[in-house]
Amino acid sequence: MRDALFDVPFVFNNVKIAGPKISQMPEAQALADKVSASWAAFARTGNPNVKGLPKWPAYSDQARDTMLFNNVSRVVQDPDREPRVIMEKILKLS
Repeated sequence: MRDALFDVPFVFNNVKIAGPKISQMPEAQALADKVSASWAAFARTGNPNVKGLPKWPAYSDQARDTMLFNNVSRVVQDPDREPRVIMEKILKLS
């Protein structure tokens, strides 16, 4: 599976389509439950916070809070800062 589509089975809570390496991992379904619940909550209410995940503050250009979904999910500020800053300079976005 290509990296760009890796999250699709988790977002749609269907790890079976991820192939046997992923779908047979016991933690895969638990992660899919959390990711899909967060996406559904955001679609319904504009707020992605759900039970079982850390509080995810609203995004801002200052903090750039980003949820890193994993077996132990966490919120980090601006996780891709270095490549983002380089691209902003190349594209003259700032």
